[in-house]
Amino acid sequence: MLAHILAGRAQAGLLSLPGHSEWIILLVIVLLLFGPKKLPQLSRAIGRSIRDFKRGLGDIKDDIERAGEDDEEESRPSPARKGDLPKGSQSAAPSSETDEKNG
Repeated sequence: MLAHILAGRAQAGLLSLPGHSEWIILLVIVLLLFGPKKLPQLSRAIGRSIRDFKRGLGDIKDDIERAGEDDEEESRPSPARKGDLPKGSQSAAPSSETDEKNG
């Protein structure tokens, strides 16, 4: 029955989440495979896995955003200050100190 339903959906291109009756069948199969004592442990483990996965996704997004911000800061030209210029690239205009010495 389940294979027939899934085959019909796959042919129509509508492979989606299971319906109510399909969930019940899946839960019965899980109960038979793992037993009622293991079910709470299994659901806790699944919950932890999902939580860790979401946390990992959030960390990756934060890293990507930080990397983008760092790239933007590096690509922005910083305002040039007098002490920041290399010695050979000082302005050609004479400073007032040079005028006083020459003058």
